[in-house]
Amino acid sequence: MDFGKIIERALSILQLKEDSIKEVSENSEYFGWSILIVALAGLASSIGSFKFFPGIIIGPIVAVIWMFIGVGILWIIAKIFGGKGEYTAYFRPLAMADIIQWVTVIPFIGWFLGALAGIWQIVVAVKVTQIVHEMDMPKAIAVVLIPIAIVFFLILAFGAAALAILGLQARG
Repeated sequence: MDFGKIIERALSILQLKEDSIKEVSENSEYFGWSILIVALAGLASSIGSFKFFPGIIIGPIVAVIWMFIGVGILWIIAKIFGGKGEYTAYFRPLAMADIIQWVTVIPFIGWFLGALAGIWQIVVAVKVTQIVHEMDMPKAIAVVLIPIAIVFFLILAFGAAALAILGLQARG
């Protein structure tokens, strides 16, 4: 399998093409390529944010580790909702979709483009969840949005707690 075909397949996953999602999820040859795509996204982020060293080493490693953890969390939630997909079958198309994060290599605006790309990755994750786990759309949406909602509320709670502590300290 050549790199051009891998890029083409990753981009077609971003276009929500079911045949590509199924092909990648069912073919174990994509596993190594999917890890490479995630590692390159981590590298792109490090370069775009001018964290050359040690970022160019740590960035790809951290990106791959977080992808394994993130997919694991989604996979567990999908199983709770009756999902039928295997972990690696789920990992491959989600990781291949991380090619969109290559935009973070662009200095100064890469972080903003990466955030916009992350919104699209949520849509992609819902579609991949629906296809790989053979579940209906409402369940797939719930699988993807539950961890996002939990993180959002945790951030709000910690932010409120920090503001309360700062407010108490300001009063003396």
